[in-house]
Amino acid sequence: MTRYRISNSAKIASEFARYARGIDDPDERRLALISAKWLLSELERTPLEMGESRGLYRHAGMLARIAFAGPLVVEFAVREDAKTVFIKRLGPKKAVGS
Repeated sequence: MTRYRISNSAKIASEFARYARGIDDPDERRLALISAKWLLSELERTPLEMGESRGLYRHAGMLARIAFAGPLVVEFAVREDAKTVFIKRLGPKKAVGS
């Protein structure tokens, strides 16, 4: 099975870590971490089957997608020819579009 490389900025990783640390309820924090782990695992394996399409970045040759798990949303783009997933945002659902 082909694995996709996941690319995300230090800013995205930092924002997610800050979000997770800010969850007071241990069960909610655990759910967020399990959801993030599952999303990242699926992005490595089946990014074109996850979630739904959000269009095409023609100039970059990438497919834009969005997927949800538990309390989280991940917005990402897939560059199939390079087998790479670029994470645009990983965080709480309530922040979509903000």
